[in-house]
Amino acid sequence: MFVQIGTKKRRCDDKIKQMKKLKIYLDTSVINFLFADDAPDFKKITEEFFENYVVTERYDIYISEIVIQEIERTKDDKKRNLLLGAVNEHCHRIFELTDEADKLANFNKAQLITMVNGKEGY
Repeated sequence: MFVQIGTKKRRCDDKIKQMKKLKIYLDTSVINFLFADDAPDFKKITEEFFENYVVTERYDIYISEIVIQEIERTKDDKKRNLLLGAVNEHCHRIFELTDEADKLANFNKAQLITMVNGKEGY
């Protein structure tokens, strides 16, 4: 498909390639569904997502160090290796766990309300 841009015709594909890619964060459950034989509907949807969006590099895919830590704690060696293989193949952008991120992750609702309202409680 072609579009008219000024006096030049350009392919729409060329324009799309010039646009900034969107970023997607995958948590452990998304990667796990690639191998979830006990949840065939979720497995199928996840496989289609990977085929259409991850493998084609349509989006920039991110994970965090926490995802890797969770996968490394998987007791089943075969499954752990499958999950780590998927991460190695598809997830090359990793968010590091910083002190600030850790504090934010452990922030509870009462602390937030106290900050917003300037008083204790709900």
